[in-house]
Amino acid sequence: MVSLGQRYSELVAAGELREEQGQKMAVSCLDQLQKELTLSSSKNVFSSIFRSKSMGPKGVYLWGDVGRGKSMLMDLFIDTLAISQKRRVHFHSFMQEVHTLLREERKSSKGDPIPGLAARISSGIKCLAFDEMVVNNSADAMIMSRLFSALLIEQGLTIVTTSNRPPNDLYKDGLNREHFLPFIDLVQKSFHVYALNGPVDYRLERLGGIQSWHVPIGSDSTNQVRKVFFRLTDYNPEDSKHVPSKHIDVGGGRLLFVPKSLKGVGVFSFKRLCADALGAPDYLAIA
Repeated sequence: MVSLGQRYSELVAAGELREEQGQKMAVSCLDQLQKELTLSSSKNVFSSIFRSKSMGPKGVYLWGDVGRGKSMLMDLFIDTLAISQKRRVHFHSFMQEVHTLLREERKSSKGDPIPGLAARISSGIKCLAFDEMVVNNSADAMIMSRLFSALLIEQGLTIVTTSNRPPNDLYKDGLNREHFLPFIDLVQKSFHVYALNGPVDYRLERLGGIQSWHVPIGSDSTNQVRKVFFRLTDYNPEDSKHVPSKHIDVGGGRLLFVPKSLKGVGVFSFKRLCADALGAPDYLAIA
C-alpha cells in the first residue's frame, strides 16, 4: 500500500492539492506514525500470545481554522494506513456512542464502568481517528479524562484527531472546567500537537462565488447544481450516475441515506429530504 507521504506527493503533482509547508510538516509526522503503527501491529501478534498489552505509538492532534486541510489529511492517513485494525469516526458520533455504551455498562456492571467501556471501544482496533474534536457540555467533559486514559494507557490505542481549537482551549470557560484539565494534560503528553493554520481557507476558496439557490426548477437548475458538485469534489458532472451513495449514522440507531455522497458533499432531492408527504417537486439540493 502507498504511504501517506507518497499519496500526498501524488495529489500535489496531479494538481489536486496545493503544496503547503504546514501540511508537509503534518504529513511527515503522520507518515512516521503510519510506520510505527505498522511495526507495532506486527509486534502485537506476538504480545497477544502472552496476553500482554503495551501503550501504542504517540498519537497526533491536528488543530487549526476551518478549511486548512485537517480532515483531508486525516482521511488520507486512514486510507493509506496499512493495517486493518483502524476506525474513522466523527467526534460527535463517537460521544453519542460512548454515552449509549456507558449506560449499558452501568446496567451490567456494579463497579467502575470505564474499563469495560474502553475495552468495548478499542476491541479489534489499534488506531482510532476522530474528526472535529470539540467539548461543549459537562457530561462529555466529566468522563473524557478517565475514558481516554483507559483507551491510551490500558488498551494501548493510538488516536489521531482534528480540532478547530488547540488543546488548551477545549471546553474553555466550561462549567467545572477544573475537572477537565487532566484531559488536556493527557493530550499534551500522549499526542504530537500540530497547528495547521496556513494562509488559505481552501473550503472558502472552493465555495467563493457559488450561488446558493437555482430557480426555477428544471434542467438548467439541475445542471448548475451538478457544476457546484464538481467544483466541490472534482467529480466529472457528466458522470453523475456513478457517484457513490452512503448511509450515515446520525445516532440513536438511525441511518440517513445519502443518494450521492463524495468528499463530504451530499446531494439529496428536496422531496427526499423534507416534502415526501406533500408531493413537492423533485430537484437536487446540496447539503
